[in-house]
Amino acid sequence: MKFTAKIALALCLCMLLVSLAACAKKPQDEPAVTDEPAVTGEATAEPTEEATEEATEEPSAEPTEEAAEPTEEATGTPEEMVAKYAELNAAAMDAMKESLAGTMDFDAFAEGTAYVMQYKYLTEEAATPEALVESLDAQASVYKPIYEELSAFAGSDEVSVVLRYLTNKGETILDYVVNKEYAEIH
Repeated sequence: MKFTAKIALALCLCMLLVSLAACAKKPQDEPAVTDEPAVTGEATAEPTEEATEEATEEPSAEPTEEAAEPTEEATGTPEEMVAKYAELNAAAMDAMKESLAGTMDFDAFAEGTAYVMQYKYLTEEAATPEALVESLDAQASVYKPIYEELSAFAGSDEVSVVLRYLTNKGETILDYVVNKEYAEIH
């Protein structure tokens, strides 16, 4: 529940900034595309903040009960716990995928000890690695708590959150890693 609100807000902010960065490179097509994600991102961010209390009541039957047990027990290897974390947050990630439909493909999954949130541009125009890093660095306060929650859930500080950006052809633009060192610096 707590994570869902944080991750949704983080993802919305990230997408808003990424779409703004991408619009600087593509003035002809981007205004229409940028307007839609900005509206979607803002609409998603506002209900997420307001709905935190409401969402606590509605989804608490499934996500809270499932998330509470592994967090307290923290049994399994870090890889197993990251996989479990991905499973428990699948519904929130599906909602994020729906909110990005038409602008970017989105997926979230476990990859060893990393929880990967993968964004794939649908157009040939994509943000540069430098622009992405600058945008993501500005949001450090959003990603650090996500890493800390994952670390506590897994019972290990050897886990990480990876924000992966791909071109429309599936080539990696950037793997932005939020891990123990990142948390210490930010």
